[in-house]
Amino acid sequence: MANPSLQIGNSNWAIKKDNLLGYSTAGTRFLPIPITMTRASAGTRVNPQGLVETVELLGSENIDLSSFVSATNWAINGSEIEASGTTALFKQPFTLGAGKTFKITIVVDSITSGNFEFWIGGYSEDTPTISVADTYTYYVTSGGSESYMGFNPHSNLIATISSVSVKESTRNDLARVDYTGSTSSLLAEPQRTNTVVYSSDFSQYLYGGTAPTLTTGQLAPDGTYNATKISGVIGSTSLYRNAESSTTASRSIYARTVSGTGTARLTSYNSNTNNLFTLTEEWQRFELTGSNSDGGTNFYAADFRGSQTLSEFIIWGCQSEEATYATSIIPTNGSTVTRVKDQYSKTGISDKIGQTEGSIYFEFKQNQLQSYTQRILTLYSDSANLIEIQLTSSNELVFVSVKTGESAVVITKSNAITLGSVTKISAGYKAGDFVFYVNGVQAGTDTDSSKTIPQMDNLLFSRYNSTAPFIGSINSLKLYKTRLTNTQLEELTT
Repeated sequence: MANPSLQIGNSNWAIKKDNLLGYSTAGTRFLPIPITMTRASAGTRVNPQGLVETVELLGSENIDLSSFVSATNWAINGSEIEASGTTALFKQPFTLGAGKTFKITIVVDSITSGNFEFWIGGYSEDTPTISVADTYTYYVTSGGSESYMGFNPHSNLIATISSVSVKESTRNDLARVDYTGSTSSLLAEPQRTNTVVYSSDFSQYLYGGTAPTLTTGQLAPDGTYNATKISGVIGSTSLYRNAESSTTASRSIYARTVSGTGTARLTSYNSNTNNLFTLTEEWQRFELTGSNSDGGTNFYAADFRGSQTLSEFIIWGCQSEEATYATSIIPTNGSTVTRVKDQYSKTGISDKIGQTEGSIYFEFKQNQLQSYTQRILTLYSDSANLIEIQLTSSNELVFVSVKTGESAVVITKSNAITLGSVTKISAGYKAGDFVFYVNGVQAGTDTDSSKTIPQMDNLLFSRYNSTAPFIGSINSLKLYKTRLTNTQLEELTT
């Protein structure tokens, strides 16, 4: 089989700002082909270690502890800081850069007494008071007026700080390779808003009946200790927050038991019939789909009033979205947060697309049918010269080839998608020789010799004008500049 002229994925991924790196191969050499990526917001994924994380690129270290101005009762030994007193420790001058966002990580090994704040610039950008040994992570967006950085004790501080890091963080316009399940995939998600304004701070929630006991500092799915153990009384306790969403929103939460296995009612009012879930000692994300007949728009992180077996368990990451399925977690802390859609494109690649003959292989997962016809992918030069793979609102995959002045090629595969499962498609094209396969089954052919191949320069995971985008996750894309045999195309999708 010929080597692909362009590949994306196939378990080989690399990202940088504004780009996903596709590639071609020449023998054993990989030749990079940058694919343009845009998403004007941060986004999360599950990383190879199974942790939920915000995708980001970090710059070089912005601080050197040895350059701090010495202060009474502070000792700096290499990367370790020891505090004993009430005097502040500062570094001056210190600037960040207007409009840039920085990730601050502080590792506190011990605090025997007192507490402190980590300051950048002034009071308007203070971090919360630190009083317990732990790892703390904050994000600060520079206003351009910072002049110093330092530690400010609020009382007689006795503490050891083993690490302080300040690095520029790039979070927008980064592709997200997700490792949920057995294979890696590229997320291509729609714009969504989490309307639960506190996704993991359950001290901000209301309760009904007997007050729950909330124990913070539990290990969370993102590797931090910001999950919460909730202990309640079965038949009495509920914990809820208004989600500012409809009763048909998709609701989700991460939960696990303290030990063993049991059932709990999560995400909605106890009398609903779709909110009883089985929890184990492993973190799982539980999703409620369908209408909530009781409880209105409130998001019930836990409702012990119905029948269940667990009186305590650990929770994290509440989310409510106006949709029929949950997307990647969108953390919130006091307001709703919107993650905008992922967009991928590549222009000017006529040399990578077969112009007189070629083949396409695409492996993907679709979670929801839309009310319109999506374009899974489009190769095109303009609206009258293109090849598209379409997914209709009635669950049909369609191969379309259009060339100016000629009749279109249209090959349809009915009932093509199993939502939430991987779908593999392939197509071969040559003048008078078109074929389309879905999951190892030939959808059809077109052997009309009057139909030739359009000239194509660009690749989009949407319609040629960026509307009707593909929404799902991408495992692999391969373009070939030769028309593979029907047997080869069938094998690719089996």
